[in-house]
Amino acid sequence: MGDVAACIHVACINYLTVSKKISNPSTWTCDQCSSNTESVWICLQCAHTGCGRTCKNKHAQKHYNQTRHPVVLHINQKMLFCYDCDDWILNDNQFGYVTLLREQICRLQNQTFDSMKTRSGSVIPRPKRQFQFVKQKDDDDVRPDFSAEFTAQRYYHLMLQKRCVASWKLLKFAGQGALSLVTTPCNSLPPSPRNGFPGESSGRRFLGRTGLRNIGNTCYQNATLMCLSSMSAIRRLLYDAPDANDIAQRLTLKRRSSEDLYHEAKRIARTNTANPAIEGKVADVVPTVLCQMQKLFRVIWSGKWAGVSPAFFVKSFMMTVPSFQGYMQHDAHEFLTSLLEAIIVCKLDIQHVRDSIRESFTCKQVSSTTCHQCKTVSQYRAPGNFCITLDLDATCNRLHNESQRIQRTTGRYPRRQSSSSRLPVLSCSLEECLDDLVAPVELAGTASYRCESTYCSGSLASATKKDQFISLPQCILFHINRTKWDSKGKRKIMHRLKFPINGLDLSRIVSNDQVTGLYRLMGIVLHHGCDIDQGHYTSLCYQESLQSFVAFNDLASEIMMVEDIADGNYSGHPYLLFYEIQR
Repeated sequence: MGDVAACIHVACINYLTVSKKISNPSTWTCDQCSSNTESVWICLQCAHTGCGRTCKNKHAQKHYNQTRHPVVLHINQKMLFCYDCDDWILNDNQFGYVTLLREQICRLQNQTFDSMKTRSGSVIPRPKRQFQFVKQKDDDDVRPDFSAEFTAQRYYHLMLQKRCVASWKLLKFAGQGALSLVTTPCNSLPPSPRNGFPGESSGRRFLGRTGLRNIGNTCYQNATLMCLSSMSAIRRLLYDAPDANDIAQRLTLKRRSSEDLYHEAKRIARTNTANPAIEGKVADVVPTVLCQMQKLFRVIWSGKWAGVSPAFFVKSFMMTVPSFQGYMQHDAHEFLTSLLEAIIVCKLDIQHVRDSIRESFTCKQVSSTTCHQCKTVSQYRAPGNFCITLDLDATCNRLHNESQRIQRTTGRYPRRQSSSSRLPVLSCSLEECLDDLVAPVELAGTASYRCESTYCSGSLASATKKDQFISLPQCILFHINRTKWDSKGKRKIMHRLKFPINGLDLSRIVSNDQVTGLYRLMGIVLHHGCDIDQGHYTSLCYQESLQSFVAFNDLASEIMMVEDIADGNYSGHPYLLFYEIQR
């Protein structure tokens, strides 16, 4: 292979402009569509950020066609590309600007913390002084790109969507011969039952329609938080719980308006937690994750803003869970379990609140092993888990193999595919994954069971192992495992999953005959992209007020019909499923 020619277009890099844009992770999205997929490029001449050629809109390439700025940098992978040369760039310019920009992105993605001691001797983490949290672009009082006009337009569009949904329901009732049951016109819709949630007394508000700003690869947090905010158990618990400041001080409930919480959240987001002058004020320096999540959710539930920056929550969570420091992409399932664990183990919060969250999400699982020689049954109770992990690939492969075996038996073979074609995209249902989860497993051969009974005296014997659940909580979280390791390394499983919207019966996985009830779907975290370690996260959340799902993509939101969710008419692959017991 010959030497790669150096690109001469790197001489046009405007380092100061690009460095200023990169220093704020909230700008790591497309300037036109706010996309935060795995392919976001920044122009090294004017600092324009746009989605790449693998995305639908291709705004980065359109920017090149308009401005003829050739050199772009991939923000996450830090690769350099030239549109004029139509090739990757391996060289740097004479000033080393490319190296400096890559190092700047790495410092932001790998932000680290040190610790400090309070007067009582407790050690709490804090960001290092040489690198502070960046000021978010929506923290100022004047926000031209996120103004009251934007909120008003968003509210107007949502009202139109709500009336369209109501009109569609009237037509649906008319087709079923039940139009006489509906007497309310579309322009005077009755208020939906809100179960006593905050902000419902003001008629013209949408609960849970406020989006979350992406402040730098935080789509995994935004999608998960929006699903949690749609759970009625969380909403009732955090609304009835004491105010965020009062939780830390063990005081009684204080009613505070969402405006106060919104402005206080902005103030906390600006606070420099590395200031030694406030050392010792633990409640002010490091508000607990539960406190900040409660503030964030109350602002979301108020419905008074089209969007809010979760910077104050992100800061508190990063300082509580150091593995999430920086602005690198993380896994939504790992974030969800770490968030619930951080809330439960924090002793600064009220005990009954932490106990309620533990009881609402913890699944109690038992593993029974029956020895084939002495018939002794040994049981092991596993520690409580927040999520039930399902092996999607194993279930799809089992169903595919059974289908192939039936076809061989009947003599009807599927059409042969070429060796160069991709592997078929298989599908299965959530119930089939649950059946495989609790299916008996035979332990024999190299996987024999060592029985400790008196009869077997620790010898190896064949046995049958079966996993089931003792009890199920009010909220069930399913993690769809989409990671597979093979000879080619780590890759994402693209199989389709079918799941019910209402009436999920989980009695099949409970050890006793007691049926806890049917569950309904409240939220879905979707993963977009071909790489599970990169990609983008969005969410689908069920809203009681609209009787439909709302698709959240950071700040953007769109109403989706329940029928579309049931038929799979959505983009992305289900990664986390949030179910709640029907009442």
